[in-house]
Amino acid sequence: MGTSTNQRSPDRPTWRLAQALIGRADVSPANQSAELWRAASLDLETNISSRLSDPILANACVTAGVVTSPVEAIRSYDSLLNETRAVGFIFDLARRALVRSVAENQGSQGFARELFAETIAYYASRDLPSYVGKKGRIATTTEVIQLKNQLQQHAREIAGSLALPKISKETWSSYVLRVTDKLRSRKKS
Repeated sequence: MGTSTNQRSPDRPTWRLAQALIGRADVSPANQSAELWRAASLDLETNISSRLSDPILANACVTAGVVTSPVEAIRSYDSLLNETRAVGFIFDLARRALVRSVAENQGSQGFARELFAETIAYYASRDLPSYVGKKGRIATTTEVIQLKNQLQQHAREIAGSLALPKISKETWSSYVLRVTDKLRSRKKS
């Protein structure tokens, strides 16, 4: 018996357009992504730019650039989380991004790309299952996986297109804001 549930996006005005567009075949993945980022950025309770700007994530970015072992990276990251008593889904997403970037020897820029990819996958996963098979929406769970992969690839490309500065609390925050601003931009269809 499964115990997981589908935690949909909040029923607030900032999320309504993103919910209306996610999983629609007539809306490009880039535009679906833009609406998810816009909602996550404008929703005061979500405030994704602030969450992604956390100094712990800046530290993880630095770690990804200097550590070669995923085990060592996670040990360091978890130690910092325990020391600061930091909790939340964003730290779990960062853990996955850190492991992947270190395991694939992608360095700090790879961590940044993977962090944004994990984040968009999280937001898409909240609503996509609710629309599978609905008229005008995504038809199968296989298509859900394909769409999430496209959303993640788009996030990686955007995050990778902006130069990652030498990381400090301030430069990380600035980088995050530049990436989220670019991710929120809709493309003409």
